[in-house]
Amino acid sequence: MHYNNLITNSFVVCSILLFSVPQSFNQNVGPTVKMTNGQVWPKPVLQHIYDEYLTFEPENFHFNITGYSCDDLQDAFKRYNSMLFLKATKAFKQNTSLSMDLIIGKMEVLNVQMTNPCENYPSLNMDEKYEIKINNSSGLLLASSIWGILRGLETFSQLIYLGTD
Repeated sequence: MHYNNLITNSFVVCSILLFSVPQSFNQNVGPTVKMTNGQVWPKPVLQHIYDEYLTFEPENFHFNITGYSCDDLQDAFKRYNSMLFLKATKAFKQNTSLSMDLIIGKMEVLNVQMTNPCENYPSLNMDEKYEIKINNSSGLLLASSIWGILRGLETFSQLIYLGTD
């Protein structure tokens, strides 16, 4: 008798769990924030956006150091080169969904200027500010520390996206 009562109680508990589980699942799976193409996250303090685009050919692009350098910076260039071109297994083709009037040139170089020598370790007083300026064929990433350069490289990588063609 006690055995039958235990089975009945177990059946009731299992039934309640089975009927309540489907309602607890989120039916809208996927990321809460949708991925964007060519937009920066988190949003910078100041950003000027123009309806002008540069084409980007991975085989013709390079980083150019115009200020201080260090091993961390060289390692970051290697990491971002492989990250930027991970999807680009063949030459980048111009995105045909853009009007030709909006394309103003071809991005060939990002000049990276670090105005102070590299610090070995992060600190509470590290300066992470950076500035990115892009013109018709090149860009400038300017920062006073390696930490600003690393933040700027991440932002730069978010500005680049491959076309659908």
